[in-house]
Amino acid sequence: MSCMGMAALITMVGRFDGELLLDGLKSHFATMAGSLLDKVSLK
Repeated sequence: MSCMGMAALITMVGRFDGELLLDGLKSHFATMAGSLLDKVSLK
């Protein structure tokens, strides 16, 4: 992610509920990890 993207993300944290954003990030990373595991297990 670019520096601008990180800055925008930090700004969003200030505007929205931090807990909600953390939950969203956690589920996003869980989805990414799941798809990565799927790719690995297919090989």
